[in-house]
Amino acid sequence: MTDIPIALQLYSVSDDCAANLPDVLKQVAGWGYDGVEFAGLHGHAPAKLKAQMDELGLACAGAHVPVAAFEDEVINQTIEDYLALGCPYLIVPWLPDEKRDSPASTQQTAAWFTQL
Repeated sequence: MTDIPIALQLYSVSDDCAANLPDVLKQVAGWGYDGVEFAGLHGHAPAKLKAQMDELGLACAGAHVPVAAFEDEVINQTIEDYLALGCPYLIVPWLPDEKRDSPASTQQTAAWFTQL
């Protein structure tokens, strides 16, 4: 049988992450998880988080990122931050109504994501 890596979705402990994300990463590693899926960086520098994750043997499985992080003004910083974490996937967990409230807006949003 092949081992399947298991990651903890940090949104499930978001209050703890907001209070002390580095401590949460230590706890997650201690619980035996192989990685984490981020839901915010809570003001921490991605490179420092990556260094800590490397020390703990944790991988980044992905990240929940608000749709606003993909706007022209900030997308380059978003990409840079999550590449620094070694993040392979960015997940938009929610879309505002105007991006999904009609077939036309849904198609426009899909085209926008395709272009990205």
